[in-house]
Amino acid sequence: ICTVPSPPSPPLPPPPPAASVPPPDRAGDGPVDVALLVGTFEGLPLKEGCTVADWRRLLGSGELLGDKILYVGKLSCRIVGSSEEGSALGPALGEEALVPRRPLSMAVAGPDSLLKVLEIALRKRLGPPNEQRRPTAAAAAATAAVAALPLRAGGGDGGVEYFYMGLQGHRDTMEDRACASLNFLRATAGGGDIASPGPARGLAAGTESAAGAALFGVFDGHGGDQVADLTARHLPGIIAGELAEGGDPAEALQRAFSIADRGLRAALRRNPHAFDLVG
Repeated sequence: ICTVPSPPSPPLPPPPPAASVPPPDRAGDGPVDVALLVGTFEGLPLKEGCTVADWRRLLGSGELLGDKILYVGKLSCRIVGSSEEGSALGPALGEEALVPRRPLSMAVAGPDSLLKVLEIALRKRLGPPNEQRRPTAAAAAATAAVAALPLRAGGGDGGVEYFYMGLQGHRDTMEDRACASLNFLRATAGGGDIASPGPARGLAAGTESAAGAALFGVFDGHGGDQVADLTARHLPGIIAGELAEGGDPAEALQRAFSIADRGLRAALRRNPHAFDLVG
């Protein structure tokens, strides 16, 4: 759930800077080291020629770690090599890429709750991680999950008061999101689209009367939180950007929804597993 203002965050990690790491197809023949923010779990045995898709399947079935890891489609993987400054975060790994092996390692990112489940399973299988091999600050920033949105919020301006609270049902995770702002045109730093948020824009002539407009939204996950989360984070900024262009507010809303939909589709093209659980 989101309260505006909150700066929009990209739905996918930005491309990493150039680093001296081998391409993903140079996988080596040693065991696999898995890097999380807590450290690197070393020596995970995997069959020769194992791809990222194979690795996901083995996690989900429980064959690899003993415990079944659900929602593996939410995990993203990057190759990690070495540079003069230490660990160097390389390109994202596609489904057909071979899992990197020593001396390389594989950095895994995703929602905090999912990474914690993976960490517990890795500890059971391999023991504690090597804390001396934590990702560098740059790598950690690129692999850290986006901060979770709050489940409850409220406020008022003397004329309008609001309150919302999310209650999780029988799903494994909370899938619904919401946003609320009493003056979102002034507060929102949005614009652009979900796949590539743009800069804030001022109100166009003729839209000053909408400067105090409030925005409230509830986004139902329906089997996954990805789309609901992205929409709650970015739709207020998209709407604000379209209203800033002037014209009929109803048409601005229609344009905003269309932009959001195109942004979601663009995110899916960039990462085929962005919405393995559709929302």
